[in-house]
Amino acid sequence: MALESPFDRPMRAERRRAARPARGAPASPQPAAAGAPFFIVGCHRSGTTLLQALLDAHPRLCVPPESHVFNRFGPLVPLYGDLEQPGNLRRLVKDLLRDARIQRWGLEEISAAQFCSEMTEHTVRGVVTHLFARYAAMEGKPRWGDKTPAHAFHIPDILAVFPEAKIIHLLRDGRDVAESLLRMFFGPNRIDGAAHAWSAYVLAAREGARRLPPGQFLEVRYEDLVAAPQAALARILAFLGEAEGPVIGGAVPASSLTRRHLTFGKHFSGLADPISSARVGAFRTKLTGRQVAIFESIAGELLTACGYPRVTAGQTELTFSERVTFSVTDRWLRYWRKLREPHFLKIEVQGRVRRLTLSVRKARLS
Repeated sequence: MALESPFDRPMRAERRRAARPARGAPASPQPAAAGAPFFIVGCHRSGTTLLQALLDAHPRLCVPPESHVFNRFGPLVPLYGDLEQPGNLRRLVKDLLRDARIQRWGLEEISAAQFCSEMTEHTVRGVVTHLFARYAAMEGKPRWGDKTPAHAFHIPDILAVFPEAKIIHLLRDGRDVAESLLRMFFGPNRIDGAAHAWSAYVLAAREGARRLPPGQFLEVRYEDLVAAPQAALARILAFLGEAEGPVIGGAVPASSLTRRHLTFGKHFSGLADPISSARVGAFRTKLTGRQVAIFESIAGELLTACGYPRVTAGQTELTFSERVTFSVTDRWLRYWRKLREPHFLKIEVQGRVRRLTLSVRKARLS
């Protein structure tokens, strides 16, 4: 059975509205495929930031820091009301510009009123397009893309707003993803949780591919990207309809994006290292045999389907003590780590407060 976006129903009204031309303006044709927005998706720790930085080095392309616009704002769109009403539109734009994720972009200060006055289409499409276009203008580039791993679960929503969008799914061996995730303060801190998370991301992206013609979806393996970055980029740029960019050597090209990333936290520190295959197969020495067996018992079939051979029989179950230990680790250690990262705590609190405020406002108006 096909997976459905959890926000399909809230976005239906916006889909109908986006299909209409802006008030007082003639219907405009869809942008040419070569200029279509593109979205990089994939499980966390799959190399999406590396790919983002490499594409951002192209003279025509820019990919800002993660936007999370579809997962943070998509389900809230109905709570803002009809965006053709100026007050509702300004409220959405104001929240968007104040969002902790978007503030990392380093955009120049602009009021919500001015932002809205510059728009020609008062829809979610108009808001998102203008937001990214402002970043692209700041970088002096004509075409924008987005890199937000969680958008793998929102491909239907992306297509509802940008039916011409191109999706790039970066796939990596789930066991290497798990090895990396277990070292991070975000995401699951238990091997079974990492297996379920990787599976969910991959299945969501591949299900999203079924909604698209071949010319709008491309799956790239992380292992190919780090082994031969120039060849992998040539394939990706051909998919995007772009000419080949600068030659990529052994290092990630320096840019305002990479400099910004390197100030965000140690989880982006790999951008300062040479591009290499050193981490391919890291699970073989970094994970225990028990951890690999647990991962493969959960995600073994998907690993095989993705072309990653199993190394164990992949048939085991968690013991009682493992369930208890993993639960404590995931519930408490992960949140303790987040408390030590104020920016990520701010992101979570801000999202919850925004949802509560909008829900209360809607209840009062209804």
